[in-house]
Amino acid sequence: MDVLKLISDAGLRFGFVAEQLFPENLHPYNALNRIVVKDAELKAGQLTRLSELTGKSVDCILGLTWSGTSSGGAKTDLLIARGQYTVAIRKDSLQLIVYRSGAPVAERRMPVGTTVRQLLEVVDAEIAKIEQQQTP
Repeated sequence: MDVLKLISDAGLRFGFVAEQLFPENLHPYNALNRIVVKDAELKAGQLTRLSELTGKSVDCILGLTWSGTSSGGAKTDLLIARGQYTVAIRKDSLQLIVYRSGAPVAERRMPVGTTVRQLLEVVDAEIAKIEQQQTP
């Protein structure tokens, strides 16, 4: 979970989010910074509050579900993201490009008539294959 990216994407100030997540803490900025550097984790209530502040579901924040956006236009990309993975889908050719932390790691063309469910199954399989290759 990239807390800084969540805060930035939502157009929120770090200090404001810190105060919202740690209202009882004497130093909320430092408390949130510990979350950012992964020295601590958010509790369930704090995750819920972060979800409310950012407008993203808890599942999306935790990278458990796909979220999507479109870059507009008939031939441009549809982007879906989960955790450290982003998948660009060309609308005109159904070409998939899987990115991990911003770097392309897989590419595949889907046949015409592919359903959304089939597309997500292929994406999940590609990611599983990438994860398996990363494991020593």
